[in-house]
Amino acid sequence: MSAKSTFAVLVAVLALAPVALGQGRIPIDRPMTIDKSGSYVVTRDIVGTGEFALNLVAEDIDIDLGGFVVRGDVLLTPGAIDRQRIALRNGR
Repeated sequence: MSAKSTFAVLVAVLALAPVALGQGRIPIDRPMTIDKSGSYVVTRDIVGTGEFALNLVAEDIDIDLGGFVVRGDVLLTPGAIDRQRIALRNGR
């Protein structure tokens, strides 16, 4: 295999690595507002500063805490709790 081919394969593998490692989940590593539906994964302990640790304003949110700790308030959009499908799992 030529050096160009090897480089092209390496670039392709590295480009796909974050998707494979996170299994298509969006990483969370700090207090944040989640305003898009999707699958998320916490990548470190999160300590809320100010108003909240996580503010969930979208529907259909799946958060894998990955065994990490989230300290602070987890807020849900007022008045929308009944229609939101929120899952928090694998953490404290």
